[in-house]
Amino acid sequence: MSARRIHKPGIRVDASQPVTFQWNGQTCQGLAGDTLAAALLANGVRVVGQSYKYGRPRGILAAGCEEPNALVQLEDGGHATPNQKATQVELYPGLKARSSAIRRSKSLIGRLAQRYMPPGFYSKTFKWPQSLWPRYENAIRALAGFGDAPRSADREWYDHLHHHVDVLVIGGGLCGLLAAEASARAGLKTLLVDEQNEPGGWLMSEAQTRFDDQPAHEYRAALLARINTLPNLEILSRCAAVAVHDHNYVQALEQKQDHLPPAARDPDQPRQRLHKIRARQILLASGGIDRPLVYGNNDLPGVMTLAAGQTYLNRYGELKQSRSLAKLIVKARSVAPLQTVGDLIAALRPALRPDQEKKLLACIFQALRIEVNGELKALEELLEASLRVLRPGGRLVVMTYHSLEDRIVKNFLKGTDDSAEAQIYGTARSAWRLITRKPLVASAEELERNPRSRSAKLRIAERIR
Repeated sequence: MSARRIHKPGIRVDASQPVTFQWNGQTCQGLAGDTLAAALLANGVRVVGQSYKYGRPRGILAAGCEEPNALVQLEDGGHATPNQKATQVELYPGLKARSSAIRRSKSLIGRLAQRYMPPGFYSKTFKWPQSLWPRYENAIRALAGFGDAPRSADREWYDHLHHHVDVLVIGGGLCGLLAAEASARAGLKTLLVDEQNEPGGWLMSEAQTRFDDQPAHEYRAALLARINTLPNLEILSRCAAVAVHDHNYVQALEQKQDHLPPAARDPDQPRQRLHKIRARQILLASGGIDRPLVYGNNDLPGVMTLAAGQTYLNRYGELKQSRSLAKLIVKARSVAPLQTVGDLIAALRPALRPDQEKKLLACIFQALRIEVNGELKALEELLEASLRVLRPGGRLVVMTYHSLEDRIVKNFLKGTDDSAEAQIYGTARSAWRLITRKPLVASAEELERNPRSRSAKLRIAERIR
């Protein structure tokens, strides 16, 4: 865990409090303050579900309520809760979670259906006869892999509460907090509801932005200290506005004890509370959601929105080892020059996990070699030169030995078009025709003879213009 965490001001997790939980039956460890999604990322879990029709792997895409992939089943028995978003599940000791969407059909019919069903099959094929649709629906739902409703009695209790306020603010980010403060200071009875476990919103995901010449996390702390003194302002965290009706009537659901282990929940307090709010004015300050970019394979595990990446980095401290390794090298170099491989390994030892040491060191040595030799720059120059020396009909054959090189070659062969037409319509015409749609890789026989060929990829393209 520590090798994949950074620790800096503003991080919302506590590294001194490890939290053990279960994911798909395996024991994992996170930190106090994590969401389930953040803890899964820290444990190297990339695949959290699959698409229904084609069974494509799905990873964590977002960091909030907009998450489409990481639907999980929590706990069991009467405490079972289906179809929760891992990005909104607070980690607690002993949490049991499993993916709701990894459930492939084992039957021949199911496998064939998942492969060959065309888009819109469910709205075209199964509508007749209408009387049989309920049976079709049950079968389709079972294939989809949604969560299971609890079959045991829920021993916890739930209640509701009525509010009459002058101003209701929905959203506890910077704008919502400032608006609630202004409203309360004007003498208006104000209620702020926010779905996160603590107010602050984007202020907890910003590392570089400064407000009033203060870092974002310090500004947030000062703002909360200031507004918490206002007697006519109430803030409800873990409370999501779920419905807005006529005449400014709003329903908001508060998760009062869902963030606690079932055994630690207070039996004298409700698990959830429905707030029925009547407000003179409603201010919506729920923030914005990143729109994912459209490109090939943008739905594969490892791809996430920019806002989500920023949140996981700055709020939960999720990061692969690059920065921590670089800091260790700089620290060791300030004491004495690194003259041998042993010196380098000794400097990096605090960040090396015993079970991954060999693999990580290989990556480090490779990265240093690539940078020192300027290999990627040389490859880019070679590819650009091929456009000058090859005529139409000439062929370019490139063999790469790691993913960084292969990505450069693949993107180069896709090509770009700087014409006015391309800039207006977004078209892209490549100067190359791919001879190999997919890269050629070593066969099983070759791998047995030469295991070092496992990373080699060969791409061939023909110059067409």
